[in-house]
Amino acid sequence: MKKITAVFVIFAIAVCLFTACAKKPQGTEQITIQGGDTIDLITKEGGGLDRDDEGNPIEVVTNDKGKAVTEKDGKQVTVALDLEESCLVYDNKIEFKNYSLEIPNGWSNCESYNNTNIKKNDSDDGIQITRLTDTTFEKKYDDVKKLYAASVGMYPDAVTEEKGIKVGDMNCTRYELYIPKTSNDKPLYTCYILIEHDAALYQILITATRDLREDFGEIEKILNSIQFK
Repeated sequence: MKKITAVFVIFAIAVCLFTACAKKPQGTEQITIQGGDTIDLITKEGGGLDRDDEGNPIEVVTNDKGKAVTEKDGKQVTVALDLEESCLVYDNKIEFKNYSLEIPNGWSNCESYNNTNIKKNDSDDGIQITRLTDTTFEKKYDDVKKLYAASVGMYPDAVTEEKGIKVGDMNCTRYELYIPKTSNDKPLYTCYILIEHDAALYQILITATRDLREDFGEIEKILNSIQFK
């Protein structure tokens, strides 16, 4: 079967240039983003990230020495972190412009950029979430049915099922395929979940090299943590 890989998007935050500098302000949290770079996000009193009116985290602009950049009147320069083409990974959470989800203990972020890509440690279990704007539920569902039909044609002992699943606060359907033994002598489990939300289609793909049909609790807990904005 064709493997789906995450598309890596390297993002940069455009900032204005000022000559005056000050010490890094208090009330910020230093977040490590993909690639090892760090950014300073403003935190609210009592905890949590401060945000603009559109819900974007607010970054303190710093120079190459890590000092906060200021305007001539001493006001700190800030910029909204644009999550349109990227994501923010902090603590146990992945946040995009349109949704967020929690990463539980035992799971790791696997270079999520414009799509979610997390893996279970010491396992082949994986979850990918892709936001699609150029297709429809009906077309993607038809693609899944054709893919599963072709798999059953290759492996007569393959099993396909449709079951209910809760994603966030929405009732959805999971479309499962399980092949007990593939050409590399390993089992294969694949599950698609399709969600229409805010003029976009979200494709959730779950893969494993073991039978997850009756062992879906951990996956479901992760999916329940998804919050659409």
